[in-house]
Amino acid sequence: MKIKRLAVVRVFFDHGRNLSSNINQKALTGAAKPLPSGRPHSTPANLETAILRTVTYADLFNYPLTAVQVHRYLERIPASPEIVAAVLANGRLVPHQLHRQNGYFMLPDRQEIAALRPEREQITQRLWPKAVRYGRILARLRRQRKPA
Repeated sequence: MKIKRLAVVRVFFDHGRNLSSNINQKALTGAAKPLPSGRPHSTPANLETAILRTVTYADLFNYPLTAVQVHRYLERIPASPEIVAAVLANGRLVPHQLHRQNGYFMLPDRQEIAALRPEREQITQRLWPKAVRYGRILARLRRQRKPA
């Protein structure tokens, strides 16, 4: 089990290293001055790096992201959904460092995970009512517990 975890972590860092090699070095070293809140400015290079990191992290779980989800899970870069969609559509990331298929963004050579997503959504739709029911049961049990 430990070897499997190490392999997953190694894949994450190897993907990150390979993907970020074409990005401006200033973006990788964090050369942008932080905002008063401590968050870096959303320069195009920083935003591209953040998008790559977000998609790479989701790729660890074989989960391709839509443009809306890329924006939702974007790390530490303030950007509107329109800006994220524009960066994804501008032609710098998608043909070179990301792949787009059926509205999902994933790492190159990982197109097979786009087919998994609809299957998983069907399974989720079928199991969600049971999960909600069990959650309500557990919530009631918590309230019924008496102090010691």
